[in-house]
Amino acid sequence: MGMQYRIDPNRRLVLARGWGVISTRDLQDFTSQLHADLRFDPDLRSLTDLRDVTDVTVTERELRATAWMPLYSAGVRRAIVASSDIAYGLSRMYAQHAKRFGGNVRVFRTMEEAEAWLEV
Repeated sequence: MGMQYRIDPNRRLVLARGWGVISTRDLQDFTSQLHADLRFDPDLRSLTDLRDVTDVTVTERELRATAWMPLYSAGVRRAIVASSDIAYGLSRMYAQHAKRFGGNVRVFRTMEEAEAWLEV
């Protein structure tokens, strides 16, 4: 259904949110928009909220391709919060793929855990 983001320059944080059914097109559009945003800095931490995602129609191959795109700097902390099993499982796959290219992505079930790890 969709994804959106906002950049919080004071906390040096990208706050993203997904809802409904997330498709490959949603993921590609989101990544392209963030990459083109002049306010985006690859050293910003990231907090992605997928608690309102009901399903994900992204294939493992498409997920891997997205994870391997060099959007963020290596080692930058990125947290994903996913409450549904499908979003949680695919987010964990994404995190494993991103790790191969220096990504520091962790997946959590609660916002409090993610915020604590990000130190926000």
